[in-house]
Amino acid sequence: MNEQVLIAQVLDTWKVHNDINLYLIGEIPTAGFKAVPAGSKGRTVAEQLFHMNRVRLGWLEFHVTGKRPKLPRAKDANPTRSKLKNLLADPAKRWEIFL
Repeated sequence: MNEQVLIAQVLDTWKVHNDINLYLIGEIPTAGFKAVPAGSKGRTVAEQLFHMNRVRLGWLEFHVTGKRPKLPRAKDANPTRSKLKNLLADPAKRWEIFL
């Protein structure tokens, strides 16, 4: 397999993964964002999604700059559905550019 094909497959997989996350965020009932799943270290569903995005951003920043970024924690962010959708859109584009 050549490098171009591999990069295209990784990008396609990334886009599908991000689309699934955006769909999930759109389908979770509003009350579901405040739910605290068992075994979640006390994070609400919204905070877990925020944390997932924070990790994505952290790895992206590390791979681009070699430095660990200082990013806000979920508890301080008060993530909402619209905020989460907007947050996931930015790193998705940045990962596509990076890859």
